Amino acid sequence: MIGLDSLGNNVTNAAAIGANSFANKSNALVLGSINGLNGATADGLVGIGTPSPAMRLHVVQNGDYQLRLQSQSAGGGYWNIGQTDNLFNSGGGKLAFVPDSTDSNTAAVVFSNSGNVGVGTTAPTQRLHINSATGNAAALVQTPSSSFAQYQLKSGSSNAWTLGTQSDFSNGALLLRNGATDEVKIQTDGTISQLPAANGLVKAMLLVNADGSINLCYNSQAAPGTCGVTANYTGVGTYDITFPFQVNVRFFSLTVGDFNGATSTGVLTLNQTQVRVGMNDGGPHRFYLMVF
Repeated sequence: MIGLDSLGNNVTNAAAIGANSFANKSNALVLGSINGLNGATADGLVGIGTPSPAMRLHVVQNGDYQLRLQSQSAGGGYWNIGQTDNLFNSGGGKLAFVPDSTDSNTAAVVFSNSGNVGVGTTAPTQRLHINSATGNAAALVQTPSSSFAQYQLKSGSSNAWTLGTQSDFSNGALLLRNGATDEVKIQTDGTISQLPAANGLVKAMLLVNADGSINLCYNSQAAPGTCGVTANYTGVGTYDITFPFQVNVRFFSLTVGDFNGATSTGVLTLNQTQVRVGMNDGGPHRFYLMVF
């Protein structure tokens, strides 16, 4: 049927080309038959540039793009899309998406035949290869508020490592997660913390005045700007320090005064969360205490 309504369905300006092909909508062009319609017993294959189409639409073009998508309105442009061969400037073996140009070297995105994806490069060497001619290459993963934005890395069947953040969780920290456990956190102020039982990073740092008041405090397990550690001068050169996490299995570094070595000191664990700092000369002194 070409340009007429053969079945009385009020179809106008329609065309159906091919044996048993059928158009049932005005202002439409149908190429090839549809199995089960109008007596057709098979789907028709459409070939452009080939007499032997292998798919419903099979386009063959050597040395040039197979498809162009274009808008001529303000703000529009065009994309050339094609499977490249060795006649292309970018070389063969890739599916190229090229905006507003016929030069395949300017492709915005390419998919190599080996499965690599290139953004800003026509020669991706990894599964995802990002390059920026301006010098600032970035990959942005963005989610709505209260949703977890993440990258995942997994080798074999082991737990996946996840790098991510969520606006309303853990104060918006950057989390390094193994399975379901947050192993390391980087707060928005740059503070780095890890699980209380883990080794490697400083858990807490204190500058305690001679009277037992805390002058400076860093606690990796507390929210930014808070301490959560208490110090009490009990007299005769002893201070009891209480932490909000287990410290009886940790290492300590203790320095008296302004690193002048005026007296010897010691640290004694009282229980899982409390230690006692002692000055051997019996006098009160300002001291620095680090917990690892």
